Amino acid sequence: MLTGDNRVVLDEPAFLEIARAVAQLKSFGYKVILVSSGAVGAGLTEFGLKERPDTVAKTQAFAAIGQSKLLSLYRKHLSVWDLHVGQILLTYSDLKSEKRRERVLRTLDAMLDIDEVIPIINENDTVAPEHEKFDGNDIVAANIAALCGARQLLMLTTVDGLLARNADGTQKLVREVVDVEEAMAMVEESKGAISVGGMQSKLEAVEFALKHGVETFIANGKYASQIPALIDGEYKKRTRFKPDFEPEFNDSKPPEIKPLY
Repeated sequence: MLTGDNRVVLDEPAFLEIARAVAQLKSFGYKVILVSSGAVGAGLTEFGLKERPDTVAKTQAFAAIGQSKLLSLYRKHLSVWDLHVGQILLTYSDLKSEKRRERVLRTLDAMLDIDEVIPIINENDTVAPEHEKFDGNDIVAANIAALCGARQLLMLTTVDGLLARNADGTQKLVREVVDVEEAMAMVEESKGAISVGGMQSKLEAVEFALKHGVETFIANGKYASQIPALIDGEYKKRTRFKPDFEPEFNDSKPPEIKPLY
């Protein structure tokens, strides 16, 4: 959702709207962590390319090229509200190891203690082996939410939420979901030329987050200005997944991550 209609070129106004929403949430007293993809797309944009690379090495190279561009856009727009960015690049191995998970958590806690800092997390595409990659940043976000004992997780996409097909072929938005497994049966994949995460991976991330007591939403990132109202319960154009319990965070033993297989 950080790309334009062609799903390749980065959409700078989208960064501004997200920054505005983050600033509003901060003014309401929320602590905010952003998990953002877009490094590969940013790298391709620098060269005017419109297709994702066809090899792992090229993908990693464009991720390295685009990472600084991605962060600079966040920095540019968050600075309007005197907010600073702090970047954390993660691999699956960083969260698989209990000791490394603890270090990640300590770093995040320290960053969140600085009120003007917004942690921005991305999978480290430059060094992550292909066989040890998360299935998109939705899974990364769910793991981070569980790790931090977050109360809420919002996943933004290019549709309004989970869509169910009516008998006449039209679609309707499912605003509340109780059974995630049932929801998986109605999924229709919608992936961009650059993005790698579809609705299926989002629901897998939702399932993991719910097991750790994290209330989760899926919403359209093109309406990022509505994020504060969504979190406050006023904006209903989204899909909401409510856990059976609230998270009980135990910092002596961070939760295990969602396995790759």
